[in-house]
Amino acid sequence: MSASAAYAYSSPSYRGPPLPVLVTEKDLPRALLVVALGTLLAALLALQLDAFYAAPDGSEKQDAAFYYPNVGYFLAVYKALMVLSRYHGHGTYILYEALWGCNIAIVFVIMAVFFSKPFLVGVAMAIVSGDQLLWYIDLLSYPFMGKFPTGAVTYLTYPENRSFSKIFFASHHIWFLPLCFKITLGHGGMHESSFVASCIVTTFLAAYCRLLTPFQAKVPYADHIVYLNVNGAFEFWKDIDIPLLHVFDHRHPLVYLPYLAVVGNLVANGLPHMVLMGISLTLQFHPMLQG
Repeated sequence: MSASAAYAYSSPSYRGPPLPVLVTEKDLPRALLVVALGTLLAALLALQLDAFYAAPDGSEKQDAAFYYPNVGYFLAVYKALMVLSRYHGHGTYILYEALWGCNIAIVFVIMAVFFSKPFLVGVAMAIVSGDQLLWYIDLLSYPFMGKFPTGAVTYLTYPENRSFSKIFFASHHIWFLPLCFKITLGHGGMHESSFVASCIVTTFLAAYCRLLTPFQAKVPYADHIVYLNVNGAFEFWKDIDIPLLHVFDHRHPLVYLPYLAVVGNLVANGLPHMVLMGISLTLQFHPMLQG
């Protein structure tokens, strides 16, 4: 398939999945541009949301004590190594995964700890809440069940994901939330508007990825098609076996994306966000953690 046909649909009615995209090293400039622009736009959107929700009076109020440069440096190095190692091991197509919500959430926390904006940490936590809580369930259940019951970790068993770079640099799914709880302790915890802001960000990311990233990638050195579907932009994740969630898979973006924005956020992050909010409030007001 030629690159010019990369994003053509197999059916003009949007009832079938898009054709796989041939991604080679020649596509590196495009992939870098798409990822850089998407990350920049998400960051700018996050700053606007911070100004609207955390400082609605226009005062640009900041919590000057919320400044953790060592955390920022650690996350920046971790993210850079993740991108470089995955690109080295998998090639150009893997760069699109930098636009996943969990990876953008890392960027938000880097911004938060350097710019003294704890609101952005709460948004990052809400973005990853559903996925990363399911990771805990899967990892704790696997020794007893021999499988990942929720399917959140199942993607690491795909043939294209059985590599050190994919497995090691998926570790943030385990330690990211505890780190966020730690740095927001004493700074108000999760903001009450974190979930609303996260819904806006995830909806933007899904629309952006639907427009500019492939559903599946075909790579020259592999004998199978690589499943991307970044941010569920084309269909609800294939390992989620709930038929109701898949009724609008691959439909027209004007049909599927609003459905994803509402149902996806409520199902994936609604209850998990409330769990994290409860933990955050407990940590903020527990007498043993005061002072």
